Amino acid sequence: MYAYNPERAGNRKPILNSISGARLEMFDLFARQPFMPILLVTEGLDDSGEMVMNKSAAQNHATALEMVQIARERMQGAPVSEMILDPGIAPIASDMNGDLRRLVEAMTLIHAEEELAGVNMSLGLSNFTQMLPSKKADGSPVKGPLESAFLTIAMPLGLNMVIGSVNRKYALLEEDHPAMQCVREALTLEGFDVIMRVMAYYS
Repeated sequence: MYAYNPERAGNRKPILNSISGARLEMFDLFARQPFMPILLVTEGLDDSGEMVMNKSAAQNHATALEMVQIARERMQGAPVSEMILDPGIAPIASDMNGDLRRLVEAMTLIHAEEELAGVNMSLGLSNFTQMLPSKKADGSPVKGPLESAFLTIAMPLGLNMVIGSVNRKYALLEEDHPAMQCVREALTLEGFDVIMRVMAYYS
């Protein structure tokens, strides 16, 4: 923040990544340099006051509401359009706990929430395809199409920013695209069946 030069950035506010309930002191930087915060919604306080990972979409939704309210108070009434929620994304290659389904459900709840109308959503898209091979046996890419399939599903739910790769050829896919079929089916499966479906996609 101390090195930020507004003129070189076209007088746009910097993005501060990332603030959670365990790091609220980061809001103190706002007094020196206004910013757009990325607010983590995947962790919250349990009944004992300990910071823990959320286990449901409803908990992520509740944390989103809480973090936006805190941000409003700490950022001098800044609008939600200057806030970015990070609903978290886990590798589909190891998704035995319904992480992808929980993410999509959380985004659906956030997108439908009137109090969060206009909020931005962002995530680290490359995390989605960690631990996967770069190519199928026929030489065609694995990661780019799967990431594009996720984008196709998530953008109508309010995802409007990603941390991605300039080397990826992202695109909105048709429903009959093999990567779309893989991700759609993974959302309906449980446990090891998700991993097997992903393996079937790239084998």
